[in-house]
Amino acid sequence: MMTKEKLLMNINDILKKLKYKDEYKALVLNAPKEYEEAVGKTGFDTQVGADKYDFAHLFVNNKDELDKYGKQVVDSLKYDGVLWISYPKGGARTDINRDQGWDTIKNLDLRPVSQIAIDETWSALRFRPVERVKKK
Repeated sequence: MMTKEKLLMNINDILKKLKYKDEYKALVLNAPKEYEEAVGKTGFDTQVGADKYDFAHLFVNNKDELDKYGKQVVDSLKYDGVLWISYPKGGARTDINRDQGWDTIKNLDLRPVSQIAIDETWSALRFRPVERVKKK
């Protein structure tokens, strides 16, 4: 896990990789405490509000958490808003990884379009509406 000091130094780099823009109304949900504190200083909501978001970043440790929070986050996002879902990297014991465990999100007609590393613990997938994903 990234230390709080290291995360605070790197949060702008992480947000840039996540395609976050300062003018976005943004949500981070179920994040590790250090990450939530770092982005909280940028004005991110840490609970779902009434307005639609331009940007959302959900952290899940397993499929149960994705099932619990996934639809709620998708429903709170503007159409084709920037949606990232972070999950534990390969060495962690979990039932979710880059290739499996995403049925909740796929059933909402979203597909993964890119992947990045958040830190040594977390990877993230970006999802977009299936009709906005270019066919290969």
